Amino acid sequence: MYALILNEYAIGPMDVNRLIQMLLLPDIVEFDIGDFPIHGGSASELQAEQELKAAERLFGQLPQSQHDEFLRL
Repeated sequence: MYALILNEYAIGPMDVNRLIQMLLLPDIVEFDIGDFPIHGGSASELQAEQELKAAERLFGQLPQSQHDEFLRL
């Protein structure tokens, strides 16, 4: 909703679809491995490793072009 509502206030041109993807893709990974609360005291390296593995597995089920694009985002 932020992307749609605040788009008109952006300093320059913005690709709203890309921004929405960037906002939602991390949630897909968190649905799979669980959320890491800010104050949970988890190791950021462990979190990053688990999130990357989950993203690779989840996005690996997509066509290669989407897999690559989603990992870049």
